[in-house]
Amino acid sequence: MKLTISDIARKAGVSKTTVSRVLNKRPDVDDDTRKKILKIIEELKYLPSHTAKCLSTGKRNLIGLIVPSLSTYFSLEIIRGVAEGVSDTQYELVLYTTGLSEYNEQIYLRAINGDLVDGIIVVLPRDHKENYLHSAHEIPIIAVDYSGIEIQYPRITATNVMGAYEGTKYLISLGHKRIGFITGLMDLGCSQERLQGFIQAMEEAGLEIDESLIGNGYFTRISGEIIAKEWLSRTIKPTAIFCSNDEMALGVMDVAENLNIKVPAELSLMGFDDINEARIRKPSLTTIKQPLFEMGNRAAIGLINLLAGQSIQSQTLETQLITRESCAPPIS
Repeated sequence: MKLTISDIARKAGVSKTTVSRVLNKRPDVDDDTRKKILKIIEELKYLPSHTAKCLSTGKRNLIGLIVPSLSTYFSLEIIRGVAEGVSDTQYELVLYTTGLSEYNEQIYLRAINGDLVDGIIVVLPRDHKENYLHSAHEIPIIAVDYSGIEIQYPRITATNVMGAYEGTKYLISLGHKRIGFITGLMDLGCSQERLQGFIQAMEEAGLEIDESLIGNGYFTRISGEIIAKEWLSRTIKPTAIFCSNDEMALGVMDVAENLNIKVPAELSLMGFDDINEARIRKPSLTTIKQPLFEMGNRAAIGLINLLAGQSIQSQTLETQLITRESCAPPIS
């Protein structure tokens, strides 16, 4: 026979309402009573029915998290931050992965709108001509690392323009003038902003921007490899390459090694994100650190506040230049 809240309440000598408050992690229950109820729940191995909780509260107590991938440090750090922000609340996470597919993102946003979750966090939403974020307007939503077309929802972003600007200025300060830049997917706001920061730094330094040294990458290692093979086979090569994420920079490093081009003696490399491999690779990768965990954490806390009826503001978190072994002055 399946246990019910009534069984727990009877054994604990309390009301069903009190048991419900404990299950929903409400603060208005004294500690002794809470501990007693939780002990009974553990002893009886009681699992509350999610359907019953939905019917009793009118809420699903679920937060939808839409991420581009489960295989990248970028996504995993944001997921970790969101999970930390949701812990010790009544909410649980439902994870959706798009594979950076615009179609999948649209489908998820439409399908889960209010029917499956109470709110949505969407990471790296695409800069659509038609803003599909509006399809989720019936429930609270927060966008992470999004700065494309104007939206009415709060967003948690990093200083992408300033990060790329400072990284480029650092390369210029070392004496580099012929600098290649590999973008991410250009329908993502963060990719557009990083390119903007690169161009701004080059123009301020009075350096020519060679259009043939701006490559369109896809935030994947192989896209960095493909562009690097073409650039590094030229007679006149770039002396430095700045990639819009670390994965692409590590792909460039792989190609340089295969071509016996020494990093940083013959080629300086810079990435963006500060993934684990950037720290342990030899040579270690100079990069722009994004506070990915913090971005996910603040998105979760912000969404929970929205669900509680509070208003929140968009936030932009600081990036940081991390200098390591992959950059040096060019050979004169």
